[in-house]
Amino acid sequence: VDGPPLNLTTAAAAARQAALLKADLVHNPRRFEGWLALADHLDSVKDLALNDAAKLVPVGEWRSSGEADDLVARLQLGLRRACCAAVAAAPSEGDRAMAFERAGLAAYELVQEAPPFHDGRRARLARDERWRAALGLCREAFDGAAAAAPHEWTYRHYGAKIARKIGVPKAELFERLATARRCAPGNLEVFYQMHTTRVKVLLEIQLERLAAVAAPKVGKISAAARAAAAVAKKQREEREHEAMALVAEHTFDPAAVAAAATAADEGAGGGSKGSQWDALWDDAVSAVRACGRMLPGYHKAHYRIAWTRLKHPVTAGDVGVGSGGSGGGGGSGSSGGGSG
Repeated sequence: VDGPPLNLTTAAAAARQAALLKADLVHNPRRFEGWLALADHLDSVKDLALNDAAKLVPVGEWRSSGEADDLVARLQLGLRRACCAAVAAAPSEGDRAMAFERAGLAAYELVQEAPPFHDGRRARLARDERWRAALGLCREAFDGAAAAAPHEWTYRHYGAKIARKIGVPKAELFERLATARRCAPGNLEVFYQMHTTRVKVLLEIQLERLAAVAAPKVGKISAAARAAAAVAKKQREEREHEAMALVAEHTFDPAAVAAAATAADEGAGGGSKGSQWDALWDDAVSAVRACGRMLPGYHKAHYRIAWTRLKHPVTAGDVGVGSGGSGGGGGSGSSGGGSG
């Protein structure tokens, strides 16, 4: 409607626009575009508030302000509700996938460590039940998007990454990662996520082994305590066997792994669990290193290689993505890279 310009503040103009969008939805509650428009508006208002706050307000001051926290919480809740309504109103599978994606991204904001909520050092996000519940919302949304668009790899990829954060069983995690790879053969990101997950699982195995070795030895113990310790040891070995089998299913260079494990077993007299772990470790690290060689600007690979140096130091000659490394890492880059 034409008329004199309204001298509204930014906040008042945003509230007026939200009221207009909601008024339209009162009369057209099944209009998919209307719900997306409301989600876009609430998302823009929230981002504007957060970006301005990140520039002007210290983290401590923001966290102590109940008013600021309530404002963002209301906007985030409104955004997620609008996305859920868009899912229900979607006229096609493609629209439903898009709405699910928006819902997943909206929920993921609740677990992101970004200013003005966190400063990366003194103020960190607590990984409590609320954090896990938010990740659960993300996983459900991206699983819904994947069901609506079964050939789109990104939804399965995001679902796998979130499942890893939640801590789903390893069999489910690797199946999610493998499904994403099948949807995007040759994609560098899904290739990297598969092999960096293998690295993390192998480190978990190593940490459990070290914890078992470092456990204090006691003198005389009761028969019940001895039986409980035996059961715990058997359960740990079963978990380790299952995890090693899953890691071995997705090798980067199977021939190099087999050769390295055989050579190590022969040198150790056979039957060495450590030799199998070492062979799989070299293979997984070589795969991550290959990502950096395939795309030198791919910073994740460089970061992860440096991270593995801290978690599991290796020989001084194995220093970067350009080096061949040990245990099959040198010659496997070209053969394994093409399988990503």
